[in-house]
Amino acid sequence: MIFSPYQYPSMISSVLFLTPMLFILYLVARWRDNRAQTPDPQLGYKFSLHLFQTISIHIVLASIVLLLSTLLHAIISSDFSKSMTPLRVSIALLVPTIILYFFCVSMLSKTNDSTFTGVARLFNGYNWIITAIIAFGTVIALCQMIAFATDTPREAWSIVVTLFVVYAHASVYFGKRVKKQSLPASTN
Repeated sequence: MIFSPYQYPSMISSVLFLTPMLFILYLVARWRDNRAQTPDPQLGYKFSLHLFQTISIHIVLASIVLLLSTLLHAIISSDFSKSMTPLRVSIALLVPTIILYFFCVSMLSKTNDSTFTGVARLFNGYNWIITAIIAFGTVIALCQMIAFATDTPREAWSIVVTLFVVYAHASVYFGKRVKKQSLPASTN
């Protein structure tokens, strides 16, 4: 079993939190497009492609965390017998989401995304915020674990350290993308 029934409430609450956020992102994109001198004729199409690209990015990040933390825990505990199921799950998540990511990149290259950059900037900012929040949360968790180091199991250390490394790098990456993108004068 991949997920335990105890995880369902947290998954449902995260979906209930993210769905209004994506609706708000669409409203912001529409509002900014309506204010622009030249409206983006492919706004909805690009929004849905960036949405699926964002979903695939976060599933890839989560599966990389699962893969690396499982390997780290197996190396630390010298017990590789329990690590096969999480490794299979992470690889089963990685393959289709990487395919989806590159499909979205391919489809976005056929749109006007390079001239009308509003949707791409919006999603880069959204990804930066999400990855920075997770990275900051892992810093807090690491500080708590250091304060109570005797009570923390090794598996928790491997998960939190891996979460920090992966999401801190992703946050820096999206931060650089947001900083690099500038607002063109003729587009939204």
